[in-house]
Amino acid sequence: MTNSFKDLLVDILTHATTDAMRPTKGPKGLCRAMENELATVKRDLLKAQAKLKNREAKFRELKGQIAKLNTMVFVSRKDQTTTPAILNRHLNRTKAHQQRLKTVQRQIS
Repeated sequence: MTNSFKDLLVDILTHATTDAMRPTKGPKGLCRAMENELATVKRDLLKAQAKLKNREAKFRELKGQIAKLNTMVFVSRKDQTTTPAILNRHLNRTKAHQQRLKTVQRQIS
């Protein structure tokens, strides 16, 4: 067990990538350097999570806008069948109203 720990320590010491990882003051320096590295990784993780939440919120907003546009542009089959009927009824009412108006005007004059 001690050999594997020593191997791990040697590996960390020889493959340290940043200056903060290089222990210059023995085990305490190594421990401090590892804590600093861990804090940096945690900070980066929090930033990435915040960025992800912002992008998810923007995605939900855009998805809602697309849904609104779809309802404005594309009508459902039910609406396609009922909309012309509603328009025809309205048009017939308007025509009937115009005819009544003409007959009333004729009667007056």
